Amino acid sequence: MANVITCPIQRHASSQGDAVAIYLSHNGASLSYAKLNSKVSAISLSQVPKGEVLAVIHNDPLTLLTMMFACLRQGIIFCPLNPIFSQQQLQQRCTQAGIRYYYGPSSIALTDVTPIDIHQPTQRAECKLTLAQACTLVFTSGSSGDAKAAQHSLGNHYYSALGSQQLIPFCQQDCWLLSLPLFHIGGIALVFRAFFAGGSIALGTKQIAQDLTHYPVTHASLVPTQVYRLLQQPDMLTHKSLRYVLVGGAALDNELLKQLANGPFKSFASYGLTEMSSQVASVELTPSSQQPLQYQVLPDREVEISKGEIILKGACLFMGYRQLGQLVAVDQRLGFASKDLGAIASRKLCVYGRKDNMFIAGGENVQPEQIEQALLSLPYIKGVIIVPIPDPEFGQVAAAFVDWKNTTQCQQLQQDSKQLLAPWQRPKHLLPWPQWQGLKPDRKALKQQAIAQLITEVEMAKHHSDAKEQ
Repeated sequence: MANVITCPIQRHASSQGDAVAIYLSHNGASLSYAKLNSKVSAISLSQVPKGEVLAVIHNDPLTLLTMMFACLRQGIIFCPLNPIFSQQQLQQRCTQAGIRYYYGPSSIALTDVTPIDIHQPTQRAECKLTLAQACTLVFTSGSSGDAKAAQHSLGNHYYSALGSQQLIPFCQQDCWLLSLPLFHIGGIALVFRAFFAGGSIALGTKQIAQDLTHYPVTHASLVPTQVYRLLQQPDMLTHKSLRYVLVGGAALDNELLKQLANGPFKSFASYGLTEMSSQVASVELTPSSQQPLQYQVLPDREVEISKGEIILKGACLFMGYRQLGQLVAVDQRLGFASKDLGAIASRKLCVYGRKDNMFIAGGENVQPEQIEQALLSLPYIKGVIIVPIPDPEFGQVAAAFVDWKNTTQCQQLQQDSKQLLAPWQRPKHLLPWPQWQGLKPDRKALKQQAIAQLITEVEMAKHHSDAKEQ
């Protein structure tokens, strides 16, 4: 049956057992497919009933990798949780999804969630897998609302990897840098791409330039911030093995787009989301590329537009959200309403921004991403995030968190905004660049942060004025 496949690690252990599966460290340590297969086979999850979810809370990527494939073989749904989450955040996610078992440090104690030991004997491991079986549970980033627990089948990951191959080839001699966390769909997707093809992955550090020096990396998945930092060290890129870079997770400013288009490797911008098992559409960046980018929809993905909103279907569409231990299945026939706005022609997709990010200023619809795209064309801006804040005159106005390239140039930005933007789009408030957890900014939290900062500024100004009058 075409629906049944062998665990890719076991398959490659049989056909090319000595080939490197994982590069572990800069000092040359590695694991062959045969040794990785043995590590996965040695893990017992007999305390967890088949079909249940196991939350894995760990900061070691090798542990996460081996646990993911041990879960897969033993019919358990693998759910990686960010180890930097507080006890309250971990509890909230487990309660929300109805998770009853977890593997993690002894310092964690979760209510109604049983800790497990992986060293008990079992005979249940199975290397024959079905594409229909539930495989992973990945929480969305929550960048525009509360994080949701998205459940994927093995088939979702399989077809996601297969479609990616059509645009970005990856073979047994190649190595993909694990530069994204495994509690993010992008990290999981690149592992499946590499292992289905029989290539290798390299366990990344925060020093990507050093990773490229010490590992034989041919492929890398990066967010724009990582790319920007990498390109600040051009000497690290000479004579390296890196051939393909896949960039996603945030908008590219025009300067970064040009640098990538003229770089020493092929660069692809990507549109994707957790609910579609990562990549939906990608485009190779060339010197002629310009915003808005026209992404090529990959095989096994279907994209439709309904009232301006992107609707997604196909073999990569997730199974549904898990709530209180039950799967709320997505209607595969109707598809998934992404809340992204866009247009499509001949499988070329333009993405304009989030439907739920739009706000009204003085009766006009304002799309934050359009403002960000315009301001990122300015040479002195490295990053910008637009959020709406209440305004007594216009209802809502734009506030801009700005990451300046060198020096702060507020007056210049206000002047240039008049040339680039309509009056209702121009940022009324400029705020310092924030910090956040995860790969993408949480706009909901940043909106509250902007409001709090502006209230503080008003109160300080009033206090200063009162002091002067006295």
